This record gives sequence, C-alpha cells and structure tokens, in this order.
Amino acid sequence: MQNRGLMREPATIHLGDIVEMRKPHACGTNRWTVLRTGADIRIQCTQCGRAVLMPRTQFVRALRTISHPEASAPPEQQP
Repeated sequence: MQNRGLMREPATIHLGDIVEMRKPHACGTNRWTVLRTGADIRIQCTQCGRAVLMPRTQFVRALRTISHPEASAPPEQQP
C-alpha cells in the first residue's frame, strides 16, 4: 500500500539559496532565489524578478536542486 501523504524533505533551505525548479517560469528560467522560509516559501525569479509564495509541500514537490551561494564563495580575509 502506498502512502501518498509522506514526502521526502530536502536538505535545509536557507534565505538566499538559489533553487532550481522542475518547470521553467514564463520568462524562460527555472532558477529562483529563496526570500522566505516557513510553512510557506517565497521565491523570486532570478531573471525577471517576479516573486511567488507557495506552500512548502508544493515547493518540495517542484524542487530539483539547491545551491548554497555562501558555501561556494571564498572566505573573506581580515587585514
């Protein structure tokens, strides 16, 4: 018997993360910046700037990959 109510939770989502969604936005890109997390997730299109608020369950289903920009940036040096 399948349990359709259980979903796989992705890695922790942080503000400022760049996420790639399964379907592209109307402007043609599928990369979004996370603006808000919680029960609802607010994301902003990286190409046109449109912001969308969606329930976390819908977001998790539509999510493909997560990029953490602060992890890939080189550490700043203190003088």
